[in-house]
Amino acid sequence: MDTREAYERAILTVLEDHLPRIPQPGLQVTLVKDRENGHYQIVHSGWQQGTYSYGSVLHIDLTPDHKAVVLHNGTEAMIADDLHEAGIPKQDIILAFLPRYAQEASGFGVGN
Repeated sequence: MDTREAYERAILTVLEDHLPRIPQPGLQVTLVKDRENGHYQIVHSGWQQGTYSYGSVLHIDLTPDHKAVVLHNGTEAMIADDLHEAGIPKQDIILAFLPRYAQEASGFGVGN
């Protein structure tokens, strides 16, 4: 198995593990996989108290140079740690939602 396949498998494992843990009463929670372009998300959608709600709960991209880029983490889970435990080296996990100085202090990889 090549690096891209291994990282994709790790990302999907982490997202699938978190899917049932995301409580969204009255909303549908869906895992969205765009394998061709390397986009993976958990989104919620539906009606709550007369208002339509839609949003990303977790969003991770897999770049062509084999970096797992966490673009959004709307959970309390330490997704980067989960990705590392699933087999992705820390230097290949980028916490894009953090400013560069915080990325450097995180112990994970640093984005551009």
